[in-house]
Amino acid sequence: MLIVAVLAIFGFTRSGKSQFHFGNTLSQEERAFAVKYMEETRDGLIKDLEGLSQNQLQFRTAPDRWSIADCVEHIAVSESFLFQAV
Repeated sequence: MLIVAVLAIFGFTRSGKSQFHFGNTLSQEERAFAVKYMEETRDGLIKDLEGLSQNQLQFRTAPDRWSIADCVEHIAVSESFLFQAV
């Protein structure tokens, strides 16, 4: 979901009322929206993680399932990759 949001925000520029096209630049409005959205989602994730113990962060519902820590690490690695790609 994060990947789709980043690509939607950074991969398109607005043209007209409802059409998007690929472009190399963002308007100031688009950039401000993207930065605000990313800051809000980052702050929300940090708030959600506050107070969790190491056991809670590492807990897996099954051996083949990801823990919260695994998910957060994946988000951080993917975000870094996406920023380099963009």
